[in-house]
Amino acid sequence: IAHDFNNMLAVILGNAELVLDDINEFTDQTRGTQGSIEQIIKASKRSRDLVKQILTFARKGDGYKRQSLKLATLLQETVSLLRSSIPSTVAIDLDITADSQAILGDSSQIQQVLMNLASNAVYSMGDDGGNLTIGLSNVTFKEGELTPEGNPGRYVKLSVSDTGAGMSDEVKARVFEPFFTTKGQGEGTGMGLAVAFGIIKSHGGTITVE
Repeated sequence: IAHDFNNMLAVILGNAELVLDDINEFTDQTRGTQGSIEQIIKASKRSRDLVKQILTFARKGDGYKRQSLKLATLLQETVSLLRSSIPSTVAIDLDITADSQAILGDSSQIQQVLMNLASNAVYSMGDDGGNLTIGLSNVTFKEGELTPEGNPGRYVKLSVSDTGAGMSDEVKARVFEPFFTTKGQGEGTGMGLAVAFGIIKSHGGTITVE
């Protein structure tokens, strides 16, 4: 279904872009038409991205390449990407204290988790901005403690925190639920944190929020 739907989206998107190219000069009478076509293109791209996120959530990591991965290097690369895409009112702090930070994982998936968490953090801080902190440390779970997959041992703890307004207990209880969002119409799909949840679980980890 997703494959067929993507094919239909490609036709819609491709033809809308061709129409936009065909209209060489917009007058006052046709300017509304330009806006309508641009909305079609925007909605098509958003739909395409949503299908991609649903597939990522459904696959739970199947088909991705797992290899030895140094998280500190990946975090530094991701921060560089974030700096060019988030408002200048948001300061990014990188706090790496982990002495052991190699995992068996998929770099593109872990980066997607980071981008999704950072995007939510930036949104929560609003127009005034604030501080976004990405941390990497080590944590040891003992027998009987609440551990990922019930397995005690040493883990890498990746944290993303912000100085935003926070959330209510009701929102907190549903934050990883697919399609749940507190954003306005057209601003969010409610899949970002659900995808992050699925990716972390598929890596043998756990994800929590406070």
